[in-house]
Amino acid sequence: MAFGATKPYQANDRQSFLPAWGRWSFAIVLFLLAGAIVGAGMGAIRRHHFELDWRSGTPVEAARGIKTFDGPQAVLLGCSLMSFGGMLAVWGAALIMSFMRNDSTEGDSRLGRGLTWASLGFLLAAILCLFPPWRLQSILFYAVVALVDGFLLTVPDSSHQRWARRIFPLLVTAMVVAASLDIEAGASMGIGLFAAIGILAHLLMLFPRLKERFLAESTPAR
Repeated sequence: MAFGATKPYQANDRQSFLPAWGRWSFAIVLFLLAGAIVGAGMGAIRRHHFELDWRSGTPVEAARGIKTFDGPQAVLLGCSLMSFGGMLAVWGAALIMSFMRNDSTEGDSRLGRGLTWASLGFLLAAILCLFPPWRLQSILFYAVVALVDGFLLTVPDSSHQRWARRIFPLLVTAMVVAASLDIEAGASMGIGLFAAIGILAHLLMLFPRLKERFLAESTPAR
């Protein structure tokens, strides 16, 4: 039974009610998290200052410190946080839309596609503000994004499987080594890994042909 319907609640609706309740709760959590992140970003822009408390290491040997952002760096970080919060808010709106509609219509499809484009736009804005392309420190991040997306797009192709399957284990090993030597380098590689997966997921949702090709090549032939 759809949320907001006038049909009275019945015992056999319990299984459908609980998942809907869970989705509503998750959407609310997304909106609250988005608000908190956007608020932190606005504070960084307003004060031109932001402090990030970080921890790393193992249970045997751990490290902790505070990374300080001032001036233009704080403003860019604030813009990145606001963009990321905007993306989470779009996810919450898309989640609500997905279970409030009764039937899939052309208008719903256009709205869903628009929300996907908005989510991708916020994601790219967050990336560009957090890792400005004109900074040399951003090269490692964009290299990881290119390698991961290249791996995910080419590994289904049988002619590339041999070398593509070696990239991901090497990349994870490099991330571990880099994190042990330089926390910022390890963080850049880790964020690059998740950013690459996020970008690819958006592209697969926006371009059905790319999704069909990707899924078809990922399914082994029998």
